[in-house]
This record gives sequence, C-alpha cells and structure tokens, in this order.
Amino acid sequence: MTITPKEAGQVTRNELMEIRKLERDIDKVIMEKFSESDRSVCYNLDASIPDRVLKKVCENYRQAGWNVRKEYDQREGAWLEFRPIRGDY
Repeated sequence: MTITPKEAGQVTRNELMEIRKLERDIDKVIMEKFSESDRSVCYNLDASIPDRVLKKVCENYRQAGWNVRKEYDQREGAWLEFRPIRGDY
C-alpha cells in the first residue's frame, strides 16, 4: 500500500504522547515565569525531541495566542521563546 502525503503528515500515537508531555512541561514553565513585567518566557529544548513533535507543539501554541520562536546558541543549546501575540492576557 502506498502512503499519501496526508497520511505521512499525520501525528502518530507515540508522537501525540510526546506532544502532550512537552506541552505539560512548557505550560508549567510558562505558569511559573510569565508576568506582566517579563512577558517573554524561554523553555530549554532537549536535543532528542523529534522535529515533527516540535513543529506541532509550536503550531499549537501559536493557535493559542503565543508568538513562538526557536533559538539556538552553540554553548547553551536550543530553546523556545514564548511571547503573547496580543496584549489582552
């Protein structure tokens, strides 16, 4: 059976579990660090997170009202920066 592009792009059950875990971890960091005075929150990434999982997580947060940017520094590794898209929080 030949797979279609649509089927190839679907999230697997294991990926969905990874997405949920990563979102719980990110939510915890955002809840702890977000404030009116510091509207930017950074979440350090584990290098083992698959790209497809990370892309879906970023998409979910963008839909929820966050501007998400992936940053990388050779010394500190990779992280995601979250900022609210709009000021009505």
